[in-house]
Amino acid sequence: MKKIAVLAIAALALAGCTSQESTLVRLAAHDSFAISDELIQSFQDETGFELEIIRLGDTGSLTNQLVLTKNAPVADAFFGIDNTFQGVALDNAIVDGDFKAIDYSDVCFNYDIDWFAENGITPPDSWRELGQEQYRGLTVVTNPNFSSPGLAFLATTHAGFDTSMEVFAYWRSIRDNDLKVAGS
Repeated sequence: MKKIAVLAIAALALAGCTSQESTLVRLAAHDSFAISDELIQSFQDETGFELEIIRLGDTGSLTNQLVLTKNAPVADAFFGIDNTFQGVALDNAIVDGDFKAIDYSDVCFNYDIDWFAENGITPPDSWRELGQEQYRGLTVVTNPNFSSPGLAFLATTHAGFDTSMEVFAYWRSIRDNDLKVAGS
């Protein structure tokens, strides 16, 4: 997998390059993009290009920045747009050629098993239960305007009900149950 990442970055970087062009490759990525110093060094050794990573926030911010700067790109390549923001990228033509989402969002909730045990509360079995009184003030989701997990959860709730009215009723129930929405 590491070699694929190095080769993919190299292919993107080398496209259209001549010997007189810069040897610096700027890669735009989301803030949580993790790459080891060893992999960066391997890329640089194998290609002769220096790699600069430009972190542009969460996936939504990354996508928005790429859209806003598509006529004067901030980077030579980008990494970090998944299936939830792929439509925005495609609709705004930020890439020539094929676009591949980096992954597909999986919706899950994390909770502190010990806290629930200490407080005598049974953890929810499903996201559908988060509007119940025993979970008041315990649910935090990320903002779907900026966060791919947040957008994936929003899409999951839409897919999980038969009608828009059911979706709206669900969101009202968790909102009224002191839902917290984090930036990303």
